[in-house]
Amino acid sequence: MSFTDGKNSMGGALWRRPMFLAAALVLQISGLTASRVYAHEAGAPFSGAIIDPFSLHHAHIENEQRLNLFSLRGVDAGEGRKRSVFEGELEFAWSNATFDFGFEAFIPFVSLPSPEGDGRTKGIGDVEIRPIKYALINRPDFVLTTATALTLPTGNRERGLGSGNTTVAQFVFVDKAVGNWFFGLNLGADARIGGESGSGVEYGAVVSYSFINGTPSGGLAASRPGQSLVVSPSLEFVGSNRLSGNDSGERETSISSGLHFWWPKSGWQVRAGVAIPISGVREADRTFLLQVGNHLNWGKILR
Repeated sequence: MSFTDGKNSMGGALWRRPMFLAAALVLQISGLTASRVYAHEAGAPFSGAIIDPFSLHHAHIENEQRLNLFSLRGVDAGEGRKRSVFEGELEFAWSNATFDFGFEAFIPFVSLPSPEGDGRTKGIGDVEIRPIKYALINRPDFVLTTATALTLPTGNRERGLGSGNTTVAQFVFVDKAVGNWFFGLNLGADARIGGESGSGVEYGAVVSYSFINGTPSGGLAASRPGQSLVVSPSLEFVGSNRLSGNDSGERETSISSGLHFWWPKSGWQVRAGVAIPISGVREADRTFLLQVGNHLNWGKILR
């Protein structure tokens, strides 16, 4: 269980081909429907200052499609060697017409150094689904959401592509917009119900500022600004603590920073940033992030 959008990997020609084909297909379809989709989604009432964070998750509920890419540099490969790990993830979300109930799925792809020699191991990692995401408070400037997640052992543990565990997690997400400022909070607790036993908690916060013209001080930013491009710098903090199991006592904290680019007319969003560990277990020395997404409502498009 993790807040982070992607806990598995990409890389290598065999992995890149299906990912790039998927991205090209989404781009092509969006080009045919650009006049009907926006970000936020057409009809969604949320402040335009509420961004989609890099590592954390937003509270607001919308139809969404995203490709998340991660390049982990300085991963310990044993014997004093450092290698690179590449991770990719297809993220899909569905929302009802009132944006207060939805479903999410995260399908990861992995490319990591082979434990034998200098080759690489590639494949699908552990898939996470969130069949229930419900907004307890759903205002344009403030959203409080709860979500239940199930992580399945779809990756091959023997090849290092998965954990071999089935995990249930419960999350609370908060979005708060004040003028062009956005503040987000994530809290979560998980328990392994299959495979190894264990439990843990995660927590995180995000702050960003969106350069949206005409927003009154302390007021509500437009859901679909009239300008051609909105740029939003952001800073995120993420922490975790394993409470029980064979990894009991392990802690980890990190920060992520970067820029978000949003073209309101077409709805496309591109984000680029870097995550750096602060303390505890280090998965990598640093992680470069690239994300591309939109908010297509397939139900309306296919009517």
